[in-house]
Amino acid sequence: MSSKKKFVTACVALGLLALLSWVTLSNDPVVMHDRSSGVDVVIRFRIAVLSVLGLFGALISVAFWRTTIEEKRDSAPQRQ
Repeated sequence: MSSKKKFVTACVALGLLALLSWVTLSNDPVVMHDRSSGVDVVIRFRIAVLSVLGLFGALISVAFWRTTIEEKRDSAPQRQ
């Protein structure tokens, strides 16, 4: 399978995971309390999951760009 097809497949799968997580996860806040500093941290679980999926999307994009650049470099005629 070509790298472009792999990239498109990965992006579609990641988009489906994001859509599925958006639909199924509640947006209720999760409160974490730090006893040492007395600070309450409020995290929305849906946003945390979507942020992680976004990081995976960035990783997939960088890997695709790297592969594309390497393929272009390898296919270029060698200079002497």
